[in-house]
Amino acid sequence: MVSFFFLALVLVVPAGLYFFNGGGRAPVWGLVAAGEKVQGDGAYRRARVTLWKRGSAPLSVRIAAISSFFLGQMIGPGGLAALVGMVVTLESLNKGHVSPLLVIIQLSSPTGLLVAAYLLSAGSAMLARADDAVPKARRAVQWAIGHNLVLLVGLGAGAALEPSEAAFAVPAAIYCCVSIAQALLVRRAASSIESYTARQNEEPAPAHVEMEILEPVA
Repeated sequence: MVSFFFLALVLVVPAGLYFFNGGGRAPVWGLVAAGEKVQGDGAYRRARVTLWKRGSAPLSVRIAAISSFFLGQMIGPGGLAALVGMVVTLESLNKGHVSPLLVIIQLSSPTGLLVAAYLLSAGSAMLARADDAVPKARRAVQWAIGHNLVLLVGLGAGAALEPSEAAFAVPAAIYCCVSIAQALLVRRAASSIESYTARQNEEPAPAHVEMEILEPVA
């Protein structure tokens, strides 16, 4: 029961941000072609007419966005953990012995919080199809991969320096791998947005059809 409650709690923010930003179905995604139909009677009056429907964010964009919200929300507990870690580190200094792994994780905290902030920004921009969605997504990818690769190297070095504490590096290393995998998904989503836009530019919907389908009826 406790684990279920905790899972529900950590999903509240990602789900809330996902739907707050339109869930990938906002009018900003425009129209996409949905096949053709034949109109008119007679051999000379018949014509093929393109059908249009509301566009929506590609699946990769939706998954990348909600996973960005999921990891990005860690900016809250991550900031708190950084403060607690600072206190523990100072106490360890006073006792004359500091864990190398603790120092490494503590030093990684600022860029870790920055990555979380970039993921939140990228997730919102991608779902809302903001003009800067692709640059924001790729910025988050660069920082996430760079931060986590450096942290993985640091964790390995810390475990080598203090083998007795190597087990404590495992959860952080797993999180690094998850974060890198998620960053690759965000990179894929950025490419999907570019491809989606290119297809719409190649076959734009007529203005009157866009107004008819996308504009709310007064």
